[in-house]
Amino acid sequence: MASAFIMVLAIVLIIFIKAKLPEKHKIVVLNYSPAADHALDGFRKGMESHGYKEGRNLEIIYNGYIRDKQMLSQEAEKLLKTQP
Repeated sequence: MASAFIMVLAIVLIIFIKAKLPEKHKIVVLNYSPAADHALDGFRKGMESHGYKEGRNLEIIYNGYIRDKQMLSQEAEKLLKTQP
């Protein structure tokens, strides 16, 4: 009897969690230095260690670093159009 209750509780929790969390999270990255690429790699690994995997439940949009700091605002506008 107790095992049936635990099974039903587990199913209810799974349904509740899936209803609360979006299926896919979208993150956009704006970068002006190639040195920060290593930080992005670390970020990806950290996200994966917490259960967020690119292609499954995580999308990271990164168009590479932009040397010209004047172009950063244009790239920011472009990235915002992706509705992260």
